[in-house]
Amino acid sequence: MKVYADHAATTPMRERAKAAMIECLEEYGNPSSIHAAGRLAAMKLESARKEVAELLNCRPAEIYFTSGGTEADNWAIRAARYGAGREACENMTTAAEYTRRLRDKLVDRILEIPGANINGSMNNRLPGNINCRFDGVEGEAVVIMLDLAGVCVSAGSACTSGSGEPSHVLTAMGQTRRDAYGAIRITLAETNTEAEVEYIADQLAAIVKDLRRK
Repeated sequence: MKVYADHAATTPMRERAKAAMIECLEEYGNPSSIHAAGRLAAMKLESARKEVAELLNCRPAEIYFTSGGTEADNWAIRAARYGAGREACENMTTAAEYTRRLRDKLVDRILEIPGANINGSMNNRLPGNINCRFDGVEGEAVVIMLDLAGVCVSAGSACTSGSGEPSHVLTAMGQTRRDAYGAIRITLAETNTEAEVEYIADQLAAIVKDLRRK
C-alpha cells in the first residue's frame, strides 16, 4: 500500500484546480500589461479573485494571491493581528472534522505501542497533525523504514530538512535534544482513509519493534 501522510509539507492538487492551472499555463501575459494578452491574464486573475472572495464571504480587494506557503503565512499573521480573520468555509470545517477523527484513531493505535509519546497538546493541535516519538528509537530511522513500506511521513518541518538539528519547536517546549531527535510528524488530509490509518499504525508497531531489536 502507498500512503501519503506528509500533507504539512505539501499536498496533492485537486483535479479541478490542476485543470484550471493547466488552462492558464497555456496562455501567457502580464496582467499589468495593456495589450490583449495582458488584458486576458488580468481578466482571469480578477475572475479567480472574485470566486475566492465569494467562497470566503469577503470583498475581492481582500484577496491576495501569494507565491507560496511562507508568504501566505506572513499575510495571515498580519491579517490576524489587525482583526481581519474570518471563519472557515463549511467544506473546510467538514474536512477538519474528518481528519480529526482519523488523527484520533491513529493516535489511539500509536499509544498502544510501548514507549510511544504524543508531543504537544491533543486539544490545541491542527486536526490532521500528529507529532510523536518512541522511546529508544530515532525518528529519522522510523521515517526511512516507513518510506520503504510505502508510507510518506517526515521527521519535522520540510524547511529544516537536512539541517541535522532537532526541532526548535520541540526543544522550546522543554524536550531534550535526544527526545526531539526521536520525533516524527504525520499529517493527514481528507484524501486519507481509515484503511490507510490502520496500515500506518500496523507498520509503525512493526518498525518500532524491529528497530529496538537492533
